[in-house]
Amino acid sequence: MFTWLQSLPEWEEALFLVIFCLLGFGALAAVFFALIRGGVVFGGEKFRMEVDPKTGEKIRRRKSPHVGCKNVEDIVLVVRRVAEDGDKIYQIKYVEMMREQMTYVENKAIILRGFMSKIFLSALSDALKGDPTQAVNLISHSDYKYYGLVLDKMIDIQVEYMRSSLRSNHYLELSEIEFDKYTTEKIDMMVQITTDLLNAAYEGTVLKRSELYKVNMLNIGDIRAMVYDAFLKARNIAKNCQERIDLIAKERDKFIEDLFGIQL
Repeated sequence: MFTWLQSLPEWEEALFLVIFCLLGFGALAAVFFALIRGGVVFGGEKFRMEVDPKTGEKIRRRKSPHVGCKNVEDIVLVVRRVAEDGDKIYQIKYVEMMREQMTYVENKAIILRGFMSKIFLSALSDALKGDPTQAVNLISHSDYKYYGLVLDKMIDIQVEYMRSSLRSNHYLELSEIEFDKYTTEKIDMMVQITTDLLNAAYEGTVLKRSELYKVNMLNIGDIRAMVYDAFLKARNIAKNCQERIDLIAKERDKFIEDLFGIQL
């Protein structure tokens, strides 16, 4: 039931779920207030008389055709269940999943930054060995300070790029080969973004940009593997969330089938 929702674009699916939940809760509220309304009701065949609790006047109103219907309570239960489950699905798909994915991405970004800093410091140390006039403390060296600023900017850009990529969760529908191609293209883009940023912002005096490029290319395999792991983990998180969503939908449909005796 409602599996056609998954074929809609992400924003349309989210909008539908929000509207459906609001309508569901609105319907429940209407039924609730109708049941607890303060007027005293006098029986009749097609009409009823109500006493206005404020003025005391009798008001003649047409009876609802659903008065006495044995299925009203069941319908209310179904509306409430569908609304509640719709809210659960929305929370999982558009809140919890992204939060869990981005927590992993941000942690991996910290590890990646440390790895690239380590590569740089090793290369800078080698470059300084032949120059006794240079400061021994690598951390305070101007080249490292420049590089640290560039790395901070690079991490911010790449994390946001990952966030943008993960908002499109249709890659769950991709085969393993298609996912590998998709991820490779994303990583290629991220590598190019980093290269452009270093070309524009890095101004090393000892470890020149050309030397830094060579050093990074020697370690590009490990760097790409870290980023690939982040995409793979994000996909696995999305799969787990989809399994939870499918279970909620299955239990909801089973609830409706048991209540009304119909096959959905």
